[in-house]
Amino acid sequence: MFLGTCLFLNYYYDFENTVLDHYFYQPIGTLFYFIFYIVGYYGVAVPHIVFTKYASILKNKAFWIKSLSFVLLISIAAGFYFYAILIKDIRPYDDYLFVWKMSSNIKRFIIYIPFLILLYMLMDRMEQHWYGLRWQDKGWKPYMTMLIFMLPLLIWASFQPDFLHTYPIFKPWKMLPAFGWSKSTMFVVYEVFYALDFIMVEWVFRGALVIGMVHILGEKAILPMASIYTFLHFGKPMPEAISSFFGGYILGTFAHKSKSIWGGVIVHMGIALMMDMLALLQYFYNDQN
Repeated sequence: MFLGTCLFLNYYYDFENTVLDHYFYQPIGTLFYFIFYIVGYYGVAVPHIVFTKYASILKNKAFWIKSLSFVLLISIAAGFYFYAILIKDIRPYDDYLFVWKMSSNIKRFIIYIPFLILLYMLMDRMEQHWYGLRWQDKGWKPYMTMLIFMLPLLIWASFQPDFLHTYPIFKPWKMLPAFGWSKSTMFVVYEVFYALDFIMVEWVFRGALVIGMVHILGEKAILPMASIYTFLHFGKPMPEAISSFFGGYILGTFAHKSKSIWGGVIVHMGIALMMDMLALLQYFYNDQN
């Protein structure tokens, strides 16, 4: 009910795109993202804890310190715009535009890696799980099954106008060559860094918010993570935002059981790349017809 209400309000008023993103290039934007993601996480976490009769968790300082730290980290990454200042003098403009598009895929590495290492050393070093970075070979069948299951759904989605408006994220037909590269080279380079970015996404959402919180919340760590993960997708087409909840919940369950994020990384990369490839095929097919 909570997520349904938030989804309706966001897409009815186009809140994330027209209101929240309006403050992206302002320092106060990070504060607004923090409030936004606090609603997304605790709007589910608190009633979930209370309704399952574990209200004593709300008196646990570690719960608040860790969860607020992770939500703040997500908010800092969402509102991080300083790379735009660093690259603003790159010329010609086509080079600048390509670097700007690449920067959005690199910024999480810059922000998440040092902060997650610091948080881990301060709060979780006795756990020895590194928020799921340790390789745990628990079998790949569930993840491959997810990819196979998603393929027909993605093929259907690729025929929808909202999908084609959004994907591929990097539209080579709208770009002019940068750094003397061909458009195909630019697309491949972008897709590589776009795919690698999902390591950081999984490390925070399935790693920190599930594996990092499980000793406090147990399996109750999964549902609030899936909620804030849905909020992360509020700027995407509505079907994708809705499906992100179910995908996040399933991957969170896998991470909880396996204590590893790598299966989720493979699934996330696979789905994202399939979406881009299907959209690319649709564009060239429609262009030729």
